[in-house]
Amino acid sequence: MTKTDPMVELGFPIEDAKPPEGCEVCRELVVQREAAAERGDATKVIDCNVEIRSHHEPTVTWAEQ
Repeated sequence: MTKTDPMVELGFPIEDAKPPEGCEVCRELVVQREAAAERGDATKVIDCNVEIRSHHEPTVTWAEQ
């Protein structure tokens, strides 16, 4: 990026993934995500959200969330 390049604008953070009821894998990922958020580990929070979103067949597309 040079001084003449326009500044990159990033969107607002995506909301945390909402796990389906009754899934123990997703429940554990939520526990891990909460612990990561408490210690300020944004990378782990994002990783957990990605895993939760991709663990089940999507019922809506990402853009619709």
